Amino acid sequence: CIKGKDIGKHSYFKKENEVLLLPATHVKVTSHEQESNNLHVIHLQEIESSHVLLESVSSEKEIQNLKKMSIRKTKLRTLIISATILERYRNIKLKECILRCKPESEAYLNGKRLTKSDVEVVVQELIKEKKCRSLFLRESHVTSEGALIIS
Repeated sequence: CIKGKDIGKHSYFKKENEVLLLPATHVKVTSHEQESNNLHVIHLQEIESSHVLLESVSSEKEIQNLKKMSIRKTKLRTLIISATILERYRNIKLKECILRCKPESEAYLNGKRLTKSDVEVVVQELIKEKKCRSLFLRESHVTSEGALIIS
């Protein structure tokens, strides 16, 4: 499984290898079985999509690495390092969203937690350059200063 999440520990069926797939995951049917009592078992294999529709879920390994890094540093230094990593991560994700957005279309930036500099990039790239018709910013935590920049 490429982007699925193993949910075996949380499943009622302990003997099954169950995986939770994200919406828009591309799969192909590898086999199909019809059991008694009108039960159908379909075996799927995840395939790579040429289109990125959703952001990947952070793996447990990534989360553990971040925890280890923060434990080793002093509190002040940890805050600075974490802020730098998050800022870099957010900007990369914002750039990916901007690249996926087609000219004169709608831009979905829901939940992106945009900073003032992020809003300036959004205005320049999506509004001025790509002439997007609509910006969707639900739960993006845009400040009044950010709203002024957008206007």
